[in-house]
Amino acid sequence: EAVTEAVASIRHRIKSEVIVCFLASHAFQHPEAEALSAAFATALSASMAGPTTAILCDGSQTAFSKHCHDPSRLWHLAFHGEVNAARQGTTLHCCKNAEEKRTVT
Repeated sequence: EAVTEAVASIRHRIKSEVIVCFLASHAFQHPEAEALSAAFATALSASMAGPTTAILCDGSQTAFSKHCHDPSRLWHLAFHGEVNAARQGTTLHCCKNAEEKRTVT
């Protein structure tokens, strides 16, 4: 029930028709992964039309955020009390643990 309420709260706060969610591990596993994340952020943010929002989780946050044209459309899912390392976008404290975060996404 808490997860269902978290999802409803997130949708209410974001107020976006399209939500794109990125999931990644805490650390990049391939030497080119960070560059790929940056290139993807540049391309996606340049083509996001209308009320589209990107939600980021874990390792992709910083690399993606640095290359997004409009940080106001970035939302970071975080554990309760966690700090947004990317420092861009809005942090949504939505879960107690990794299992809840996976369920929310």
